[in-house]
Amino acid sequence: MSKIRGNLYRTACMGAFLALSTSAFAASGDQADTAKSKEGSHKLEAKIGRTTFKVKGYIKLDAIYNFTQNLGANDNSDALVVHGHTNRNFSMYAKESRIALVTTTPTPLGDIHGFVSGDFYGSGGSQKVTNNYDFRLRQAYFKWNHWLFGQAWSNFSDIHYWGQRLAFSGPVGKLFIRQPQVRYTFDLNDRNKLSLSVENPYASIQTDAGGNVKPQIAAADDIKDQGPDLTARYRWTRGPASIQFGALGRALKYDGNNGSSGTEFGWGLNLDASYTFSTGTTLLGGISGGKGIGRYLYHPYVGEGYVDGNNDLHLIAKWGGHIGISQKLSPKWTTNLIYGRVRIEDLPGEFSTVDREQQDVHANVMYRPVKSLMFGMEYIYTYRQLQNRNASPASTMQASAVYYF
Repeated sequence: MSKIRGNLYRTACMGAFLALSTSAFAASGDQADTAKSKEGSHKLEAKIGRTTFKVKGYIKLDAIYNFTQNLGANDNSDALVVHGHTNRNFSMYAKESRIALVTTTPTPLGDIHGFVSGDFYGSGGSQKVTNNYDFRLRQAYFKWNHWLFGQAWSNFSDIHYWGQRLAFSGPVGKLFIRQPQVRYTFDLNDRNKLSLSVENPYASIQTDAGGNVKPQIAAADDIKDQGPDLTARYRWTRGPASIQFGALGRALKYDGNNGSSGTEFGWGLNLDASYTFSTGTTLLGGISGGKGIGRYLYHPYVGEGYVDGNNDLHLIAKWGGHIGISQKLSPKWTTNLIYGRVRIEDLPGEFSTVDREQQDVHANVMYRPVKSLMFGMEYIYTYRQLQNRNASPASTMQASAVYYF
């Protein structure tokens, strides 16, 4: 009887979950037109001295139902326990909500553009009383002429090729990192751009038993960040078509307790492309890989290399890719399908419980009654396989409501 009651409860919860999402989609044309007439009637903008300040961002509510295991608010594939017990879970979050400050200051040598943004995916947080979460820094940089200084998305990656999704994470197999850097962009012409950067280095080296020899702090002694990571990116655009090539170079040095040391040079390559047809269909995707690429390629993160029993340093090979299609069904409706895959190579048998492969699929539909509002529903399939070939899948449904300002 208790099992029947449990099934009825889960069915009722899922029904309420779907009803909530469906009612959001069914906003009437009158409501949409009224909201649209008010759109743009005010701006969060001010001018102090010579500097113009603008505030923008969005408020997002996510309702998430995990059919298999609880993967958290950001659908973390690493949280999937292979051969773990089924743990259905429903939760709601608003911590992806984001705010950004944009500034422009004119000078005789060119305008200076500043950008600072953050969300509430920081440490801490509790659902016991007030669901509070800490604010965290995402980006903080300024641009002057062809230069960029500060923390931004790595020059090795470009978020415009990932596809539209509701889940905070995913797809796996994409380049995903923000970090401090200095970048210079050459505007070769209206179709071609080349950018070079020096970026903050960080590496984690494993022992051949799978343990991390570096604590998660930059001052640890085992790994020497001897110089910045170097990146180059070339992008070509022409009308609805776009292609990007990226390259990464980095030096990794291990100093062991017994006086042994080793230096290896890590590298990575990236190719992204997109094309939008006149039918409202957009195809996009990318492929990336390298040795010692580590934290740049999402997900999982098992370090840039490992040290064997002879204290020799070996770099870990990792590659991944993603492909997506977006179809504009009408001026207000869009649907997206995205597939991602990442794989880790060259690991000895001692790493049997470390990830070998991850895959995911994101399928969604999005409705925008007006430009400032979006409601959506997304199904997420996740697959995780370990080096010992043990594997498990998971499924998640997510509904989201977003207000852009």
